[in-house]
Amino acid sequence: MERIFRVMQCSEQEKVLLATFQLDRDARAWWEAASRQLPNINIEWDEFLELFNTKYFPERIRETKELLMDDDMRPTKRLVLAYKRENITV
Repeated sequence: MERIFRVMQCSEQEKVLLATFQLDRDARAWWEAASRQLPNINIEWDEFLELFNTKYFPERIRETKELLMDDDMRPTKRLVLAYKRENITV
C-alpha cells in the first residue's frame, strides 16, 4: 500500500483515508469506533499504523514475523552469494 501512496504522492491524511477505505468487516467496525475516540480527527499515517498494528498485530506476533522473515532471508542470501561466486568463476 505504501508503494501506491508514493506513486499518488498522498499526504499523511490521504494515506489514512485510503487505507481505512480498504478496511473490511471487523477492521472497519474497529476503525469507526476507534476514530470516534480520537481527539484529533486528522491523524497522521504513523499514528494510524500504530493503532492498527497494536489492535491486529500485537508486539509478540510482529517480533515472531520478523524472526521468520530473517530466517527466510538467510537461505536466499546464501543462494545469491553462491550464484555470484558461480558466475565469477565461470
